[in-house]
Amino acid sequence: MRTISSDELKWIPYPGQRASVTEMQPLFQGDPDAPDNFEMYMIRYGEGGSHSPRHRHNFEQFRWAFEQPLNYGPNQDIPPGCLAYFPEGAYYGPQTNKHGSVMLIVQFGGASGQGYMDVQKLKRGTQELKAKGDFVRGVYTWTDDAGKKHNQDAYEAVWEHMSGRPLQYPRPRYSAPVLIEPDAFEWLPVAGATGVAMRRFGIFNERGTSAFQLRIAAGATFAWPAQSAVRLVYVLSGQLGVAGMNFPAKSSMALASRETADFRAIDEAVLLVFTMPNFHDAATGLAAA
Repeated sequence: MRTISSDELKWIPYPGQRASVTEMQPLFQGDPDAPDNFEMYMIRYGEGGSHSPRHRHNFEQFRWAFEQPLNYGPNQDIPPGCLAYFPEGAYYGPQTNKHGSVMLIVQFGGASGQGYMDVQKLKRGTQELKAKGDFVRGVYTWTDDAGKKHNQDAYEAVWEHMSGRPLQYPRPRYSAPVLIEPDAFEWLPVAGATGVAMRRFGIFNERGTSAFQLRIAAGATFAWPAQSAVRLVYVLSGQLGVAGMNFPAKSSMALASRETADFRAIDEAVLLVFTMPNFHDAATGLAAA
């Protein structure tokens, strides 16, 4: 199991295909060649904020809002302490986020199996395209050899440049992002785990992509059994003990496919958990969490 705390990380520049001043804290990355490739990181918008036009992706996202709401469309915000799921192929936006907005974001290959272009490729492709065009407010603009001007979604332009082929968007399983309000969900006890409760937010596709929260009472333990899919954990509050080490709020864990873990809450801990799509087994079980 990999572990890290965002308090240990510096903010570094994020590729500027959507905003000129955006910073990130990279937490975890998956296998760039795998269909369930993922990246989990913190994003902070700098001076000028961020804007992007209405667009869609061939991958999926979860976004968690902290102190400020996160905009993802006209009159559509993720309130602080709330989560949103962005399905592959579904349009959203235009969106504008203010200077200082911070979010936890997980981006990953969707159930269609198209995978996910990691930030290293995104950065390299962005820099290469800047040699012949400009990125402004989420749009890439360039002029071809015949003098004709072109406008294209910024991410789409980078993806096609790096892939060498047109981007074919998957048919969306949901027509729009799904806004999730955690406090509207009831905490339910986890069978066989005294002092542990769960708020399950949803299983979103046939590959078992899911999001939920775990609450572990002070002194209680939770033995997490192996699963076929990758699980990503973010400590929202409290303090967690794992493998003899203490992890306070803002810590993160990544459990690989078929990996087990034993968690113990030093103080009552609330965890935000994401299950990545399962491409490891031909069949999925009924229990995705």
